Amino acid sequence: MIQLRNLPALAAASSILMGLLPTVTAQAPLQVRAVVPAAAAGAEGNSVMQVPWGQQESRTMCLYGAEHAPSDQTMRILGVRFRRNGGSTQVTAGNFPNLRVDVSTGARNPNGNGLNLAVQHGGDKTRVYDAAFNVPAQTTSGSVSPFTVTIPFDVPFEWDPKCGPFVLDIRTWGAGTPTNLNWDAVSDSGLATLYSPNWNLAAASSRTSEALAIQFLLDTDTLPKTVEATEGASDTGYPWGQTTAEYRVMDIYNRNAMDFAGRTRITALSWRSNEFTSSAAATFDCRITMSTTASSPQNAVIRFNQNHGADKTLVYEGPLAFSNTSSGPGPRRYTRVCELQTPFEYNPDEGHLVVEVQVLSHDVSAIAQIDAVPVASNPVRRILNNTDAFGSEGTLTPSNVAVLGVVGEPIPTLPANLDSVRGNGSLATPLNQASGRSMFLYTGLHAPSTAPIWIDSLAFRPNSPTGPVGPATWTVTIDLSEAAISNGPLAVNFDSNHGLRRQRVFDGKFSAPLITDTSDASAFPITVKLDTPFYWDPAGAPLLVDIRVTDRNGNGIALDSQGASGIWRATANDANATTAISTSQNALCIRLGATHGNALAEEYGAGCAGANGTPRCFTNSLPWLPNPDLELLLRDGPSVSACFVLLGLTEATTPLDGFGLPGCVGLNNREFGSILTFTDPGGNGTLALALPDVPELAGLPILQQWACLDPTANMTGVSFSNGQRLITSH
Repeated sequence: MIQLRNLPALAAASSILMGLLPTVTAQAPLQVRAVVPAAAAGAEGNSVMQVPWGQQESRTMCLYGAEHAPSDQTMRILGVRFRRNGGSTQVTAGNFPNLRVDVSTGARNPNGNGLNLAVQHGGDKTRVYDAAFNVPAQTTSGSVSPFTVTIPFDVPFEWDPKCGPFVLDIRTWGAGTPTNLNWDAVSDSGLATLYSPNWNLAAASSRTSEALAIQFLLDTDTLPKTVEATEGASDTGYPWGQTTAEYRVMDIYNRNAMDFAGRTRITALSWRSNEFTSSAAATFDCRITMSTTASSPQNAVIRFNQNHGADKTLVYEGPLAFSNTSSGPGPRRYTRVCELQTPFEYNPDEGHLVVEVQVLSHDVSAIAQIDAVPVASNPVRRILNNTDAFGSEGTLTPSNVAVLGVVGEPIPTLPANLDSVRGNGSLATPLNQASGRSMFLYTGLHAPSTAPIWIDSLAFRPNSPTGPVGPATWTVTIDLSEAAISNGPLAVNFDSNHGLRRQRVFDGKFSAPLITDTSDASAFPITVKLDTPFYWDPAGAPLLVDIRVTDRNGNGIALDSQGASGIWRATANDANATTAISTSQNALCIRLGATHGNALAEEYGAGCAGANGTPRCFTNSLPWLPNPDLELLLRDGPSVSACFVLLGLTEATTPLDGFGLPGCVGLNNREFGSILTFTDPGGNGTLALALPDVPELAGLPILQQWACLDPTANMTGVSFSNGQRLITSH
């Protein structure tokens, strides 16, 4: 189960510590907060550091390994906060004429021993603050101090812990006044601080295995957006404050209530307590389902499932714990946070947001009110069954809907106007090639806005609107850079088109399953998760995407493309080519983000023919963790026949000629055994293989081969499919 780690402890600590701070009326959006290192949430660190606020001039670089992240999902960070070391202390104010903060996804292991500061940064190094800064005076008490010193980022930064450590590089200089106190820190493996007494030196003078305790301010959008910085006009006990044994509640938010535009990958949901309301700690056994519906909230019906859209997704299932919250003026912070086990992609242009919570059991002892807005004066709607978590029907409540905080990250499409609309062309390059090089240029004209974009994945849309396409696995390298030219055409010399910050962002394999339905123009089902994220500022140079295909296993796929001004293409039929054989004014329709990692489904070996030809095995999707809907598929098998799905862990090449099966080969060692199933009249077989949310299973190989009773195949009457190798990814 994925959760923001130690969030209950953080919430408990926050409820205590907020009482120590002066009351301030909120004037800005409220963010979900997460502590790094995660173990310091609600607990005093085991170390202290004087820098950066206790010295007039210094350079302090802290590295935080993935094991210390508050989440294993990508986080869109709007700022960082610091806390003083615990204890009752009068803190003097600090004044720094110059504060410069750079952040990045690190290129080096925090457990290393180098002192070179520049090489610690990754290719997405971003300057997030560069101005004067003041640390206010304050009296603190208690063993754990509150996070009170905030550096707001000028531009958001996205960190994916799976891509490397978080690097926080702080420089102060000038005739300033430092504070008089040490700052809370944690000493542990996977943490590092490189320190220099001079702000502009290239090398640190020391390196220690510790880092400052910090708190991320995560990008959080409030629904409805009208109460982003104010208290809602009502309250509700649902979904997390009721004493009823079990219940089912669905809240629908009109697309016009959104605080964001364009496609967003939602990674967490959050709720806030009503003003002057406290709540005890509680644990819920629950299910959360989300979807996009074309029907407005005002047209909702009493049957829950009829309100869901076609993209209905179970995003969380299992126990969910919330800590106690204290009473105080509103609007309260978002402390009830659920990180989704399966992120959900939502675009307000496609419909309204549905959030359904089923509570199977809980230990709530007293009703606790959650901030809410009245249905009568807001574009929202609620359906409630207050007695049955699995009841198919509820009542359309005329009262209130909970204020919802949405944590996510934008995933734009290039060109931006083709997020849900097909382009005007088709390209065989790069995914219809077994070897080739394709380069694409996109000017900022085709970005959704001038805001910086963090690219952690690339996703492609098949050109065919009817399907099926795939399956296939490609071996590729992908380089991204800021183009050396401000517009096209691209030069025939590939490398001369690359400009600043050229980065190898992927080097490996990715797969596409058998995609039977390609009619949804909003779907980009072929995805590759980048090894290293890339930062692109559309207000600057164009984005250059350089893809080299060195091998393809399976069926090639033509991709959707667009011909227009401000986008260009150069191609060659050799992955190692230095010179293009053609250039043109079109490029792939490409989405700069995806939900899943690079799970693989790769065919190998050969089957032996039966009545309908040689059987072939596939999957309907990829072996992501979790994937409750994964199916193993067979095509071209015998009609209405028994089949055994042979499941293994290791490959084999066992000749079966001696068993009356000439030309047939056993392709795995069946460590997982075999399962009986049956084909339909068309010779198609299906076996459900739901994969759980168990991160430890990432990288597990699962091998499949089908053996079918087929009287006409050979003297034994059995035909065999080829093999397929699945590699799981979390």
